[in-house]
Parts: sequence; C-alpha cells; structure tokens
Amino acid sequence: MDSNPELNKYVVLPVEGMTCAACVSTVTSAVRSVAGILQVSVSLASETATINFESNKLPVNEVVHAITDFGYQVTTSESILASDALNDPQVAISLKEYLENIDGIVSVNVNRATSEITIRSVYGLFNTNEILNLTLKFGVKTQLVEGTDSLHSEIERLSRRREINRVKKKMLFSGFVALLLWSIGIAFNPVTSGQIDWLGWISLLLAAPVQSWGASEFYKSAWGSLKHFKFNMNTLIALGTSVAYFYSAIVVISRPFIDQVLSIHFDTATIIISLVLFGRMLESQAKGKASDAIIGLMDLQAKYALVQRGTNTVEVPIDEVALGELVLVKPGSKIPLDGEVFAGASTVDESMLTGESTPSDKIEGAIVYGGTVNLHGSFTFRVTRAGDRTTLAQIIHLVRLAQGSQASIQRLADAFASHFVPAVLLFAFLTYCYWAFFAQDVSQSEAMLTTIAVLIIACPCAVGLATPAAIMIAITTGAKYGILIRSAEALEILGRVDTVFFDKTGTLTSGKLKVEKVYGFEFTESEVLGFACSVESHSEHLLAKAIIDCAQENEIETPASSNFQVAPGLGVRAVIQERSFTVGSLNLARQANIVISSEVEAKVNELLDAHCTPIAVLMEEKIIGLIGLTDEIRFESKQVVSRLRSMGLRVGILTGDHYAVTRSLASKLAVDSYVSEILPSEKHNQITQRQALGHKVAMVGDGINDAPALAQADAGIAMSSASDISLNVADFVLMGANIQGVTTGIRLSRKTITIIKQNLFWAFGYNIILIPIAAGFFHLFVGEGSIPSYLHWILGENGFLNPNIAALAMATSSVSVMFNSLRLRTWDPYL
Repeated sequence: MDSNPELNKYVVLPVEGMTCAACVSTVTSAVRSVAGILQVSVSLASETATINFESNKLPVNEVVHAITDFGYQVTTSESILASDALNDPQVAISLKEYLENIDGIVSVNVNRATSEITIRSVYGLFNTNEILNLTLKFGVKTQLVEGTDSLHSEIERLSRRREINRVKKKMLFSGFVALLLWSIGIAFNPVTSGQIDWLGWISLLLAAPVQSWGASEFYKSAWGSLKHFKFNMNTLIALGTSVAYFYSAIVVISRPFIDQVLSIHFDTATIIISLVLFGRMLESQAKGKASDAIIGLMDLQAKYALVQRGTNTVEVPIDEVALGELVLVKPGSKIPLDGEVFAGASTVDESMLTGESTPSDKIEGAIVYGGTVNLHGSFTFRVTRAGDRTTLAQIIHLVRLAQGSQASIQRLADAFASHFVPAVLLFAFLTYCYWAFFAQDVSQSEAMLTTIAVLIIACPCAVGLATPAAIMIAITTGAKYGILIRSAEALEILGRVDTVFFDKTGTLTSGKLKVEKVYGFEFTESEVLGFACSVESHSEHLLAKAIIDCAQENEIETPASSNFQVAPGLGVRAVIQERSFTVGSLNLARQANIVISSEVEAKVNELLDAHCTPIAVLMEEKIIGLIGLTDEIRFESKQVVSRLRSMGLRVGILTGDHYAVTRSLASKLAVDSYVSEILPSEKHNQITQRQALGHKVAMVGDGINDAPALAQADAGIAMSSASDISLNVADFVLMGANIQGVTTGIRLSRKTITIIKQNLFWAFGYNIILIPIAAGFFHLFVGEGSIPSYLHWILGENGFLNPNIAALAMATSSVSVMFNSLRLRTWDPYL
C-alpha cells in the first residue's frame, strides 16, 4: 500500500475505463492539466497512473476530478467507522466537513441511525490506521466496523472479478439480442415493403437497450474525451455502432414518408457491441491473471498478530501493533510483521521474499519478515517495522510503482496511438465519401457498412497493450524469483547490456569475513584487535562485523571510542583515549604518505600469500597492527560468471581489495577483466569509460562503496543485504543471498523484449493488413459479385469486409496480445 500522501511526493492512482493507448494519452493529458505535476506515467495493463508532484502537498482531489472529467474513474476504497459521538448532529456535520476537506478523501456519508460514518478515499492513500487517526485528530474516537477491508477490496480490483461480471452481463444480454435480430433478418430475408414497418419497429425496440445500456461505457468514455478534443478507441466503437443504429432508426421512422425500401442494420450494431464486450471480458480475465503474482503477495499479509501485553497474549489487527511490542508466532502461522527474534527458535519459509526454497533457521537475534511462514517451532519476536515499512509492504509498493512505469518503446507506441485515432476518423470519412459519391456500383448501405468496418477494425487496443502487458507480467514474474525491478525502463535496458561488473566482497564472495591472523607492532595482538573493534563498533560494514565477532569470541577488552568518521573505500576513524585510531586499507596509509616499514611490508606479503586481505590499524600516523581477513567464494559465483559469458557478455570485477587477492579470485572465476585497489569514485569512472566506448554496463554490488557505480551503470543491481544508499540507487534488488538472480534478470529482460516485439509486430501488422481490407481493397480488384461463396460471410458478394468480422478481428487482436504476454507467467529461467 502506498504511503500517506503527506509523506510522499509519489502517488499511484488506480484508473478505471482505459481500453487503448489513446486512453493512456488522454489520461496523461488529464493529469498534466493539474498544476504542480512534475511527471506522470500511465500504464494500460496495470490501469494505474503514477504521479510525481512538485511538493509534499498533493492536489489528489484535483487530479481525481480531472480524470473523471475526461470520462474515466479513479478506484476508491471504503472504510466504515462507528462512534457514539456521531449521535450528536453538530459533531456529525463538523466531522463530515473536516474529512471532506482532506485531499484524497472523495466522499463522506454519516448514518446517525447506526452511528456510522462511511469514508471513501482514493485507494492506497490511507491505510485503516491513518483513517482512524484522522477522526481522532478531529477529536472523535472511532472504531472500524468489522467486515470492511481495503486490502480485500484491492485484491478484488486486481482480480477484476466485478469488472468481468459486469461486462459479462452486458455481453450476454447484447449477444442474446444480436442473435434474435440476426435470426429475424435470416427468417425475413428478403424484406418486402409490407414487412418493413413491423419488422423495423421490433428491431428498433430490441436494439435500443443494447445501444443505451450495453454500449454505455463506450459513450461515456468517448464523450469524456471528446469534451477535451481527444479521441480514443471508444470514440471509434461509439461512432461505428451509432452510425449503424441511428441510420437504421431513421429508415424505420421515415418509412411512411418514402417509397424506397432501404436496408436496416440493427443486427450489425448489436453484434459489434456483443463482440467488443466479449473481447473486453477476455481481456479483463487475462489482466486478472497477470495480477496473480501481486495478489499472491497481498494474500501473504497477515491480518492479526498475537501480541504480548502485560501477562496476556491478545489477538489484535496488525495496524494496531506498535514498534517494540512482542509478538508470538505459532508453528504453521504467518509472521505478521518484520522484527528480531526475542526468544525461541524455528525454521521459516522465506521463499516468497527470496525465491529460494531452502528454509531459513531462526534463533535469538535473527531477523524475521512479515508474510513469511513459520514452519516448526514457536518463538517471540520484537517488532522493528510495521505498516507500510515492512519488507513485504515495500515489495508490493515497488512492484506497483514499477508496473505503472513506462518503457521507452511503450512511449513510442502510445504517441503513435494518440495520433492514430484521429487519422482513422479522417480515413473512415474519406472511405465513405469515395464509395458513396464516386463509386458507381456501390450502394449507400455498402458505403456505410464499409465505413463502420474501418472504424471498428482500426481500434488501437493491441498497440496500447503490447508493451505494458508484457512489462506488468515480467515485473511480477521477477518478484516471484526474488528480483525486485524498479521500473519498466530498467527492465528494458537490462536485456541490452553487454558488460557486467561485480563488486567482490559480499557479491562474488559470501561476505562472511573471518579474521584469520592478527599482527601487532609495539602492541599485542589482543590490543590491536581491541582498538580495531572499538573503532569498528560504529560501522555496519562486513569487515566491521568480522572484527567485532573475533573480539567477542576471544573475549577481548574493547575501550570506548567517539568522533566516528567514514572515508568510503579507505577506512574508518575514531578517537580512543584522546588519540586518533584508524582502521582501513593500506591505500589509506599510502595516500596519507605514512611510512610503511619493511617489517610491515613483510607481514603484508605473508597475508597475501595466504590469500588474506590485509587491513591496517593505525594510531595517529603510525601502523600499529595488521589484520588478515579471508572470505569464501559464493558457491554459485563460478556458474554465474560462466553463464553470463555463454550469453555473450563480458564479465569484470571492480574492487577496492588488494591486487593479489583480486587476481586469485579472477583466476578461479575466469572473468574477462578485473580492476583492484580502487576507490568508489574510480569504480564510477571505470563504468563511465566503458559507456563512452558504446558499451551497456550492468553493475552488481552490495555496499555503500558501490552506490556511485550502481547509479552510473545502465543497470544497477544491488543485493538485499546492501546498504540503504545502494538499495535506493539500484534499478534491481536481489532479495536472496544468491547472485544467480543476475542471470535470471537478464534472461527475463531478453524474453520480455522478445514478447514485446512479437506483440508490436502483431498489433501493427494487424492494422496495416486489415484496414485496407476493411476499406474495400478487394472490391477494387475483384469487382461486383466475384467473391467465392465460401467467403461471403467475411467479404460479402462484392469484397467489402463484414463489420461483424471487423469487430471479431479487433477483439481477437487485443486478446492475443494479452495471452501472448501471459506466457511470461510460466517462464522458467532454468530452461
């Protein structure tokens, strides 16, 4: 769920009623018409608008009004609260006015008979706890009425069950009427002048509810866009069916005043509406399936937690659990929130986060995540993250943001579609003019039906869905395999990289550093380790953890330190007993022109020969000790490097570690290149140099040192153990402790691009081939009455495309794009 708008400049609005790329352009224009909008990205597949506002004060209600005015709707969630204070009429009126003035709240209704207030707000802007706090801030304490659940409402929206049922009802009714009208047409063909009166009026009355109710969403959307001089797919459908219906209605009404018997085409209008609704239903079902992954993530969220309060354990909604409280987790139950194990031990299934099937053992002090499943033991944990701050909530938030983003190829398709619909309207008008006024052997009825066929078949639904449908499903598929993708553009770029650089420690190696050897110069080994532990006690680096663990295991006395400072890529510094102590690389000493004695150099060489990374401990400007650290290569590193090279990519290592240690690792992994003993800025420069040569570069890292390189790379990939800075700048986050996600991500990107190209080829090819056919291309060459009888149901007797077939082809194009994209759901990265 998204954060409160007061705390976040970004907001994701679910938008209903979009059907094509032209709709995307219209909604984008609607949002941009509101002052204070910096950026907007509208996705047809996920039906969302991701908006970046200029300030923390978000004019959400203005945006909602603008979108509604253009003929679309913003999805809302409903919270029903109860309070005895609402019995007072003045309190009820004042609270209603107060809430209605809050941006993001769409409507407020008070029922004094039941002492309840119903608040409808834009979905995702407020969680239940925030709604309760709004009323409390006003001075009225309320409680949630049981049975109202915004999370359940969003799952319903994503599954599109209501939308499918609504469209299905209209489709079945319209289809039944269409069948009746078609049957009447067959039974009374040819129509005699005596039959036209009663037959026409029956057909008019049967078709009226289909045109008014069945096609109501087409008219509503078309009118909303037309008011602002915009056109979309619904414009074409509304215009095409209206021409057929109202032309036929005029024929029926004017029959008493004219002698000529003219054809009526109510069946054409109703069949087109039925087929378009059928296509919409299938498309909605496919979109629902495309959302299965994110629905699955939402379903993982527990609703209640067993909280220890005093001597009792009480079950409370997770929105009411405070940070620091102790929560009991029983065997087989979901862990409700993020926290740290306080007492007990168990095994937890974390596959929903990491994509890895191997359960994780949890003991006292271990981190647990909300949504994961406790398998065996029972334990108590202290809550460290709640609400929107939990790892699962952040994953859902990132996935929704990514699904709402746009790839560059999608922006081109949307731009095409925004100009395509007006061009089709002009082409349809010219088509009618040609056949109606210049062709000698074509009737007015055939000219009209040909125009309708052009309008219907040219709907750019498939073009609009080609890219966002594939992107949406790919992002949720990535989450399934433990890869968080921040944007559609990042996913698009990853498949085009030709060079992958890895950081060493914690990326290609396990990051479980171990102190192998300690040397002291003028101080004992224990004193050196104690000084280093004191300095590193302020750091979260993997190196710091190894030194601290070693000191604790050997019960080394650690003096107090203060004035902690970090020099990224070099080391850390602190003051102990009024003296400055530094722990870091030998490069730090060299850059400071500190003399390195021959004794120190000899010990450094001993550590390097033992494949240890030497760390210097300095007091003031003198080296007083060396610490040798070792790190194991990840078991999958060699396989990952080999796979990347087999995929045609160059693989390199960028690290601040010593040359000899890096050379040994590079030799074992068979990488193409490596650069050692470099600072974070130099990692950034290495990537910049490769990019200047025309290479697309991906960078994989896990530390604060990697942040500049991750930001500079075309695709930055961070391990989930990475620092917050690295996670914030990375385009991809690998949730598991396994770098196989790098190859999985690249393969997923390449597969997605392939699917998008297939979709666009079909979508554009469909329009290029079928629009000329709909306009009467065959008639120009075959002439009147030359079409074989077995093709009459498609091209009639004279080569003019049946409008009903045009509607079927249009529906098929959209559905085929969606189902082709759905193949990504079953994609296997290991095949």
